[in-house]
Amino acid sequence: MDSSKANEQNYWTLYNLAITQLGRMLMKKKNQFDKMLIKSIDEAIKEIFGETGARIIYDYLQHNHSLNREEIPERLKDFERGLEKILGSGAWVMERTALNNLYLNFGLEYRNKENYSFANHIGTLKNRKREEAET
Repeated sequence: MDSSKANEQNYWTLYNLAITQLGRMLMKKKNQFDKMLIKSIDEAIKEIFGETGARIIYDYLQHNHSLNREEIPERLKDFERGLEKILGSGAWVMERTALNNLYLNFGLEYRNKENYSFANHIGTLKNRKREEAET
């Protein structure tokens, strides 16, 4: 193999390695955010409803919406709908408490944005944290 072919092969090997590493770093950041989100939701539910209430809410979400706790970050709209069905207007209180916990866990202050859903707030914070990680 001539040296230009070897150099090109080395380039692509290093390129693929760098892309793989970047992907792993971004997944790790995503997983950290998702874990923090689940932790913040757990804290909010238990703070408001206690351990027994939290089990009832998670069981309801699992049995009536096929949504388990670990899937919440990927299925925020389903989580919102499930909370609204079981808690009615009380879902808003739980969501705001979870958002406040999440922002505090990141050392930030939560400010409600008019006409923003729970999922909108989470998406905005997730994008902000992603941008911070990339810089």
